[in-house]
Amino acid sequence: MGHSLTVKGQVTLPKRVREHLHLKPGDKVAFDIQPSGDVVIRAQRKSVEALLKSWEGLAGIWEGPPADELMMDTRGPPDETGE
Repeated sequence: MGHSLTVKGQVTLPKRVREHLHLKPGDKVAFDIQPSGDVVIRAQRKSVEALLKSWEGLAGIWEGPPADELMMDTRGPPDETGE
């Protein structure tokens, strides 16, 4: 089944393609041109670096007990090996 291109060069991705790629509104896609001339559409996922950068703003907002206290509460005191 073919899809029509709008005057702005846009085409709607069929629902089954969006579902297959787990795309939601606002997600980005990439178009890869293969040596054969075929075009592959893939979901553009965030890199690990981009994900870590997005977490930078979370530093310093923890208001709970320090990590060593949490570990002590859940695991008990360390044994002779320090673990």
